[in-house]
Amino acid sequence: MEDKNQNAKPALKPLLSICASLFLVAAAISMVAAVRLYLKDREYTGPVPKAGIEQAEEEGRDKDYLELDKKFKGSYVMICNVSSGGVWATRVPGKREEDSVALSDGQILKAVERGVCGGSAYYLLDNGLYLNASVAHVEPLASYTELSGYLAITYVSASGVHLRAWADFDADNVVKSVYVGDKVPVKAKVETEKGDAAFLTTEGLYITTDSRYLNDYTSVPEDGAVGSQMDSEEEKP
Repeated sequence: MEDKNQNAKPALKPLLSICASLFLVAAAISMVAAVRLYLKDREYTGPVPKAGIEQAEEEGRDKDYLELDKKFKGSYVMICNVSSGGVWATRVPGKREEDSVALSDGQILKAVERGVCGGSAYYLLDNGLYLNASVAHVEPLASYTELSGYLAITYVSASGVHLRAWADFDADNVVKSVYVGDKVPVKAKVETEKGDAAFLTTEGLYITTDSRYLNDYTSVPEDGAVGSQMDSEEEKP
């Protein structure tokens, strides 16, 4: 009888170990459940995460939410056909504020990036402002070359040679005319991606490059950029 009791004692040890393990597991589950119950009805009072333009405005990271066109290499752009509502360069794409800048017909700006924000295309200008890339108001330039000198008008006509608000010879954009014998100071020569070539006068108007109407007495300054889109400075908004 004594031998049977001695054999039963070793058999109880694994059973007690299993029971202790189950008790610890049950205690851990109960603790997790208690913590979840405690946190369930507690309100989060930390900052609410923001995304998109709202976040970029607060953090000053304008460029982070403009989906950039990686193929764009930078170019000059010409403002054209400004409507009654105006064309604006803004700190935030599409958001006109007090520090936004009104642009005028014929103004040439340097674009360093192009991308999409909110379904609309924008240029990022070299001064950090954004410009809506609408083809109705912005004409990309194929080339921009700084010049010095003047044009001597040789065309004899009662209507003279037209000076235009921007470089589009099919548009209704004539500002005034010059006549035979007049000298017109110029500061640049441009060509649009549509193929229009024009001289940019020192007063910001555009005139034909056709030699039938004038004699060209211009030259490229030694430090000027010949045929380059991004190597020279121009008017900024």
